[in-house]
Parts: sequence; C-alpha cells; structure tokens
Amino acid sequence: AQGQFITGLDDDDYFLPTRIADFVAHWGQRRAGSVALTSARRKILPDGSEIDLPGKDTVGVKDMYLRNLAGSQAFLETATARQLGGFDPQLKAWQDYDFLFRLAQLGTIENLPVASYVVDASHPHERISTRSYQKVAAACEYFIGKHGISGRQALQVRSQLLVYRFSYPEAVAFLLRFLARGDIAGVKAVIRRFQRSRSSS
Repeated sequence: AQGQFITGLDDDDYFLPTRIADFVAHWGQRRAGSVALTSARRKILPDGSEIDLPGKDTVGVKDMYLRNLAGSQAFLETATARQLGGFDPQLKAWQDYDFLFRLAQLGTIENLPVASYVVDASHPHERISTRSYQKVAAACEYFIGKHGISGRQALQVRSQLLVYRFSYPEAVAFLLRFLARGDIAGVKAVIRRFQRSRSSS
C-alpha cells in the first residue's frame, strides 16, 4: 500500500458505495485517541433478509475479549498498519481479530453509525469462520499465549469458541465459571450465543 490510508475487505463481503468517502471525510473529525474507523454492518442472512448491526460507538482493548466488536476490517493509516507489523502469519484463523486487538492497544477504534460494510451469509459457500474447529481452537490458544492473557479475560476469549461449535455442556461450564467470577458480561455473551444457536438450528 502506497497511500495514506489502508483498509481491507473480506472476499465474500462488500462495501456500500460511500464507505471510503465517509471514512476520509470523518478522519479529521474523529474522536481524540481514535486510531482507526469502522462502521455498523449490514448482514444478509441465509434467507435473504437483511439486518443492520450497529456496534459500539468506540471500541477499546477491554471490549475485545468477549468478541471482536470492531468487526473484521478497519480503516486506518498505512503507517499504523506497518507499525503493528500487519497480520500474524503464524495464525491459521483469527488473523483479523489479532490485528484489531493489537490496534486497540494503540487507541480506540471509532464506529460510524451508518452501515457501509455488508456481510453476505446468504450463499452456500464456505466462510473462513466455518472452517475446521481445531484450527480455530488452536488459534485461540496461540492468541491467548501471544498476548499473555490469563484469568477472567482468558476465559472470555475461550468462550468465543462457542460461536464456531456450540455445545450445551461447554456453554453451561462457561456460564458457571462466569457466575463464579461475577462476570455478568460473560454470562450475557453465553446467553446470546445460546440464542444464536437456537435461531440457526
């Protein structure tokens, strides 16, 4: 990349026409401490219906343990991406999550409220997120070790595996461990994943 800015696009998703122009226009007015921009997302469901996912106004590193609240792609300066070293080639999954987690350690990721990124889940083709559970689980453990995550936060990161393979016994185990730690956000995350598994089955 030779320009001032860089962003990414997953191969089965797409941008709405004004996404880049909106980011460029907003860059000079972004909030103090913001190092990147993202936006609300529009998701096309398997039945063809669409929903908008608004996201959180600003995402910091503390927001990233239970799930990737920054989405899969962000708009940032190319120099910042170089500073972070780009994606980690050791990861077989979670490359975007790892990159955005490191980005959030530099400052917040600001979320624009208008959906301009479309996640297309309507097609029958394999998405990266549906590939081998073993690869995702290995990436999870690598991610935890790489970032020195422990205790409640490591439990939060591991609970994301329920998105890839929902198991009632594992969900109950996470619920009990979150309850024992008084982690209400973790409890809510497991309940949301249970509801997602019910709606997709």
